[in-house]
Amino acid sequence: MGLKGNAAIVGAAQYRPEKYATAPRMFHLEQVADLAGRALADAGLKAADIDGLVVHGPQFHEAQVFVPAMAAEYLGLSLNFAEVVDLGGCSSVAAVWRAAMAVELGLCQAVLCVIPARMAPSGPMKTRAGWPARCASGAQHRLRRTGGRV
Repeated sequence: MGLKGNAAIVGAAQYRPEKYATAPRMFHLEQVADLAGRALADAGLKAADIDGLVVHGPQFHEAQVFVPAMAAEYLGLSLNFAEVVDLGGCSSVAAVWRAAMAVELGLCQAVLCVIPARMAPSGPMKTRAGWPARCASGAQHRLRRTGGRV
């Protein structure tokens, strides 16, 4: 039992290859919007045609939970299917497979698969050590309060 071949990739977009550290920094939501716009233009579709979203979410800068819902709201999409893919290097293949499965099962008509991969800008809450300021200060407070015990 497998996919019947009733789904197709009709549009695609990606950034040109760049060195990770020197590529332009964009927030992940900005990347999702930019890549979505490019892929939709390539496919000849409108945002209103999309009712499914698969997004790579574990390193998403703006949120760590409910990433598809947040991205859909940002893009103004009304979804019938949404999913996060977190399979490392095979996330893109897994995203396309899950999109095809959703279309073939009739869960949705058109799925946007997006993997934002550019580095996000550092936020103002970062300390020199790289820890978010709230976490660092909270950890310091907890250690003082407990006499250094975790």
